[in-house]
Amino acid sequence: MTLQPFSDKQLNFFKLSSLVLNEFPKVLRQTFKTMWDNTHGGGPGFKSWDDSTAVRNLFASKEGGKTKVPIHQSYNEWDCTNLFQATIFASSFASPDSTGSFTTLSDLYVKPRALHPNSFHACVLSPGGNDVETFALAIDQLRRLRNSLCHPKNSEIDKATFDQHVNYAKDAFKALGVSTAQIDAIGSLTESDFPTMEVCRLKMRLEKETQAYINFLEEVSSDISEMKALLHSIKEEKKEDTKNTTTGAQAEYATTLEGASSDIKVLKQMCVEDTASREVIARLEERINELKSGQYESDVPAGNSASLPSVVPNFTGRQRECEEIIGHVSSESVRLVSIWGTPGFGKTSVAIAVGHALQSQGKPVYWVSLRGVRSKADLASKFVSLLRQLDTVKQPSDQRLSIDEEVCQLFSSVSNPSAFILDNFDDLLESGSLNAKEEVMQLLEEILRRNQMVTFVVTTRESLEYMDLHFQGHKGLRIRPLDETSAMTLVSEFLPNASIADCTQIAQICGQVPLAVKLMCSLISEDSAQPRQIIDDLMMSSAENRIIEMLNNPDYPTRHRIQLLFDSSFKKLTIQEKDALISLSILPESFSTEVAAAILSDTGSMEARKILGSLRRKSLIDSSSKPESFTMHKLLQSFAREKGEKEMTETFLNSKRRLNAFYVSLLEKLNEQFLTGNSMAAYIEFYENKKNIIESVVESCFDSERADSVYNVLVKGEMFLASLFCREARNFIHIYDTAIKAANLQKKDDYYRQLLSSRAFGEVTWGREGKTRHLLSKVNELQAAASLPSNLEKGKYLCYMGIYHFITEETNNGVQFLKEALLSLENCNGAERRILEMVIFQILAVYFQSLNDLSSARAFYDKAIRQCSVMRDLELLIIPSMKNENKESINEVKLQQHSDILLSQPLKCEISFLLSEATKTFADVNTKQCLSNSFHKIVENIEREAEITLGLLTFRNVATNLLWRSSSEDPQTLYASRIKYYQAALTQYEESSPNKDNLNDVRHLQNEAHARDLLDLGRVFIKRKRYPEALQANQQALEISQRLLGEEHESTADSYFSVGVTQYGMHDYTSALQSHQRALAIRIKALGEEHEKTADSYSEVGETQHAMHDYTSALQSHQCALAIRIKLFGEEHASSADSYKGLGGTQHAMHDYTSALQSHQLSLAIRIKALGEEHERTADSYRELGVIQHEMHDYTSALQSHQRALAIRIKVFGEEHERTADSYRELGVTQHQMHDYTSALQSHQRALAIRIKLFGEEHESTADSYRELGVTQHAMHDYTSALQSHQRALAIRIKALGEEHEKTADSYSEVGETQYQIHDYTSALQSHQRALAIRIKLFGEEHESTADSYRELGVTQHAMHDYTSALQSHQRALAIRIKVFGEEHERTADSYRELGVIQHEMHDYTSALQSHQRALAIRIKVFGEEHERTADSYRELGVTQHEMHDYTSALQSHQRALAIRIKVFGEEHEKTADSYREVGVTQHAMHDYTSALQSHQCALAIRIKVFGEEHERTADSYRKLRLTQNNMQKTCVLS
Repeated sequence: MTLQPFSDKQLNFFKLSSLVLNEFPKVLRQTFKTMWDNTHGGGPGFKSWDDSTAVRNLFASKEGGKTKVPIHQSYNEWDCTNLFQATIFASSFASPDSTGSFTTLSDLYVKPRALHPNSFHACVLSPGGNDVETFALAIDQLRRLRNSLCHPKNSEIDKATFDQHVNYAKDAFKALGVSTAQIDAIGSLTESDFPTMEVCRLKMRLEKETQAYINFLEEVSSDISEMKALLHSIKEEKKEDTKNTTTGAQAEYATTLEGASSDIKVLKQMCVEDTASREVIARLEERINELKSGQYESDVPAGNSASLPSVVPNFTGRQRECEEIIGHVSSESVRLVSIWGTPGFGKTSVAIAVGHALQSQGKPVYWVSLRGVRSKADLASKFVSLLRQLDTVKQPSDQRLSIDEEVCQLFSSVSNPSAFILDNFDDLLESGSLNAKEEVMQLLEEILRRNQMVTFVVTTRESLEYMDLHFQGHKGLRIRPLDETSAMTLVSEFLPNASIADCTQIAQICGQVPLAVKLMCSLISEDSAQPRQIIDDLMMSSAENRIIEMLNNPDYPTRHRIQLLFDSSFKKLTIQEKDALISLSILPESFSTEVAAAILSDTGSMEARKILGSLRRKSLIDSSSKPESFTMHKLLQSFAREKGEKEMTETFLNSKRRLNAFYVSLLEKLNEQFLTGNSMAAYIEFYENKKNIIESVVESCFDSERADSVYNVLVKGEMFLASLFCREARNFIHIYDTAIKAANLQKKDDYYRQLLSSRAFGEVTWGREGKTRHLLSKVNELQAAASLPSNLEKGKYLCYMGIYHFITEETNNGVQFLKEALLSLENCNGAERRILEMVIFQILAVYFQSLNDLSSARAFYDKAIRQCSVMRDLELLIIPSMKNENKESINEVKLQQHSDILLSQPLKCEISFLLSEATKTFADVNTKQCLSNSFHKIVENIEREAEITLGLLTFRNVATNLLWRSSSEDPQTLYASRIKYYQAALTQYEESSPNKDNLNDVRHLQNEAHARDLLDLGRVFIKRKRYPEALQANQQALEISQRLLGEEHESTADSYFSVGVTQYGMHDYTSALQSHQRALAIRIKALGEEHEKTADSYSEVGETQHAMHDYTSALQSHQCALAIRIKLFGEEHASSADSYKGLGGTQHAMHDYTSALQSHQLSLAIRIKALGEEHERTADSYRELGVIQHEMHDYTSALQSHQRALAIRIKVFGEEHERTADSYRELGVTQHQMHDYTSALQSHQRALAIRIKLFGEEHESTADSYRELGVTQHAMHDYTSALQSHQRALAIRIKALGEEHEKTADSYSEVGETQYQIHDYTSALQSHQRALAIRIKLFGEEHESTADSYRELGVTQHAMHDYTSALQSHQRALAIRIKVFGEEHERTADSYRELGVIQHEMHDYTSALQSHQRALAIRIKVFGEEHERTADSYRELGVTQHEMHDYTSALQSHQRALAIRIKVFGEEHEKTADSYREVGVTQHAMHDYTSALQSHQCALAIRIKVFGEEHERTADSYRKLRLTQNNMQKTCVLS
């Protein structure tokens, strides 16, 4: 028996099913075996795939001991899902990504292609010819073909799709190296090949495969790391009282009655025309009577309706859908209901109606709008905010819960069956956030797993299945167009006078889509004409063909249908209304009347309201639930925006300009408020509009019509913006750098100059670390070239330069600049002048008081008092009184304080900060305490404020941060005070704020502030060198960020970063690397690869890898950081210079000196251009350049670089500064190498003197200077002094660092070398043995420093004629160096050379010859033929050959050494003399006395010139010369 005849489409379906279910597993098994054998088959401990239990267990071990693949079964029993898991999703075949981390083939090659789940790879061949990538893509293609069968709409496939799928399969088979013959065979199957049993078997197998696929998706979700979320607690809010709830429900009841009555009206008309049954009318009338006569009783629990929107007006015709959804919600087996459909069909309206219906049945219903929600963290935050308001929900007692755990616990305590409606669910799922779908669905699964009482209802544009989301217990309902009767009812409600025929035709034109019906009916009603007339006009319009197509084609696309009606409505608008609608389309979905009025062209507020009302009546916009606000449907907004971009470009662009102008104007108003005393209000309003203001200011800079207005605000607004962005410097820099760039391009020279000055103010308190000096120097040059810069402009420049000099401790210059600033400001007007004078007067008053010049101090103090009188604000007088009277009783002026104590607090805070930073080096204790008290008072005033706002909390964070910087109090005490305030402020905000929409923002700010406070605390401890406490604070910040914001949040990355910096400072490089790598991974995921913070993390990872001597990895990290910074900031940016510097340091360590030189030169060039010649970081670049030039033996250039670095540091820091001492030290090292030992000695002595003065005698840096002094004294053969210096360094290091420290070992080594030189071999041996013992303990046996100690020990044992021990020591050094550096390394060559020397001494010339030959071979390879160390090897080889009486070879070796030394050192060098001497000795041994005489004469001449007549080596040459002359005479006598 067979089935009924198949259609062609059904046959195609079964053919493809047979291919997927029968052939795919075979191909995948073959592929898996090939991959295993190629990857692991030949590895140690592994074997080729033979399907044995042993090899399957090996696979499991490669998967970390945990796998979903059924390894207990033969792989012949694995289905497609198992085989996909075992290949592209398996760790066994993971490959390294760009960061070096190993990741699965799916993550590495498939995911980056970002294909839609229902699409296929156009080509499976790797673009780069990578076989592994080709395999991954081919396997994924088979997976996608399998998936297409797991959720088909029906058991049919058309021919085009079938042919396409077959071709995809063939391409994949070919890529995997498998024959496609079986595909062709299946393609030729006929209906007879699919009898009933075969079809049933295929269907059963397909169902099984589908279930395996679903299980796999669930299992993958459970393995994805959770993104923790914002908000750790929200106190319960006041609920609506029962009366309000009842009133709301009664309104819903009235709406229901009206809706039912409308249904009756339409149905009666239809009945007259025999279009409906009288029985239907009777049943409806009976229902209305029941509703009218029934006593309304509210079963709705108090508070549940608070978040549920009112039923949408004119909601009609969705009874069946609502009942079906309610039935699903009430079913125990259904846990998730999705309402999906095309925009405009009324999904949200249905969800609201369902919510009200469920409430009327007594079921708690909670509404959560997900519009704008971007991540699982935001969703969790919404849940916490909602559930913490409910009396019925038990609040978790453990405050340390992760946000996910808190959400789940809150849901677990929901005791009654409840429905949670998540509107716009796909906004979240398609937000673009990584893993958003999986993470959100996993959270919902966990919630539902824990509580059977909870059901979720979600609204989406597409089905969950279409989005490749599968959920157990899910039911989906598609919202389709209204049925004909309901559509006609809706038309009748909008157009009561329309006939049945008109209603029918209108509903038909609109495709029975509610939004389209609303648009069309508004179009008709606004014309005040009969519906028939409007319909006829439409039919006769230019859109005739489209209208007819809509009438004849019920499947006409809904979007096109609504767009046609939108276009028709748009045509009927006035010109003013058209402009308005296009302008409004640039706004968010919801907008205020004030903003709308601002962007509508040439309209006042009243006129704007009239236009908005007109557009609302035409159903183009709607009133919002917020007062004075409107909304625009997303679909209509997209139509308007598209029309604006294509047809009304000028209107569209002008509206953007007007919007920007509105926010620029707002910034101008707020800046004026800030400067004139109402700074708190300015602060608060700015933070309500922060994002829009920043965007508008930046965009307007490049708008030629608006740029001047922006510049005019910015050149006055630096103090306001610096105060706002005290902790967000990047925003300040971004705004001003953008404006500076634009003004320069536009040749706005006056603005360009003034913007540079304003930009400089932003970093004035940074001192030498900022760009203030460089920027102001440029301003000075430009002012000198300008015709007439204003007095205010000159005064600001002089004021900022003066403050800068005070902060950098150049007080004399600072006083001069500030006095000149006062002269320039004298003839100026305005708030800016008054505030600058207030700052200058108080700085100078404190300065002259510090000099005990009380007359001048009181004079400036009196001027400050008078300025306060003009500004009518006593709060701005910060410094303590300099008169006998109290400030309040001074008779000369009348002062008054504001009744509102918060009015001028931000301005007061900014002035206090400038005073604190400028006077910190000379202010007395009383003044410092007064300034600290100023911040205390500001904070206290804020804490007393009753109303908490987002701006107020932000300002409190700024004030308390500045308090930390100025206060001498214990940081822990200040921290505890801040936390207490945040908790109280949040509770107060929750209870009193009318704006619940900002609750999440406030909570986010509180949580962010909490973690940031801990990071601030950590910085304070780091500054005080209290690293353990710093680490504790930073780790606490990390824990809070993880718990409240999630593991993969930007703030969590910041905490990891700070922890890493602290660990690096503690020299715990392994931990620091882990912390920085974690920060990097999070930042890449949260911020993207090309972000400045990502670059910062790459840089820190590179620095840490460098410290761990992993130079290859460090190089890659620095290169990544550099590439990002160049892309973000350009080549000539200070951050790019930093990356070049880091890159150069690592290239240096890798001995790639040429590349290192180029990197440091680029860094220097950029810093000179970006920061100026006389900047500390420019000095750093000169120093780094000098170090690399030193390594390249270009000592002349190195000397110049170090001298330039020293000169800058003396100018910037002064003579007695640690960085100046560093430059003296580096200068000394280079002078030493140039054999200018006298200068080197002076440099090291200067460095030592500075360090003793700065740090004291017993400091690590002082020990370093003693050590370097000893090295130079050693070179000068002043061994007694050298020994004293090295012994002093050793004593300090033992005390400062401990006995078992690497630097202590270094000192033991250097003491030993000096003792060796004075022939105190016994002491030298003891010193080297101690160094060796420490190094073995610190580094282990196989470390380069340990090898050095073995080498030094061997040299000393050699000198003591303990050749056996010396041989053992050198052999051990050699073995370690081969293991650490490899065979072909310069230090390995050194060990071979030293081994050869000792073997020579032991008369084992054969072994010595081999050792020297090996050393020579390595040096030729490493250094090249013409290198001094190659020459040394030739020389030592010649000595050994000489001893072996192989004089010919010895002569060749010595002659080669001589030739190299002449080329490297020149003719007149001591080593050249040595080679002449050794050539002469060998020639003598060969009885070539004439040549020997010439050689010894050359050696003698050089030594006389280099060492002088009375030197031991000169004497040696005389002796050799006489010996040769004597032998020549004997030869002559004999002959």
